[in-house]
Amino acid sequence: MLHFYFEFAVDKDIVDFSVLQYVWDDLSAGEVNWYYKDLNLDTIEEEVIEKAEKWLIEN
Repeated sequence: MLHFYFEFAVDKDIVDFSVLQYVWDDLSAGEVNWYYKDLNLDTIEEEVIEKAEKWLIEN
């Protein structure tokens, strides 16, 4: 199922943003973050900004 999800549902250029959305939602709800072990509510905003800046430069 994961293969199909990445092949058909999400543009590969923005998959990092999709994953970060799930991470932020999990952290906001007080749940365990299984995607990025080193992120927490204090650091996720900066991670999103860095990914977005990189994406803007490349696209």
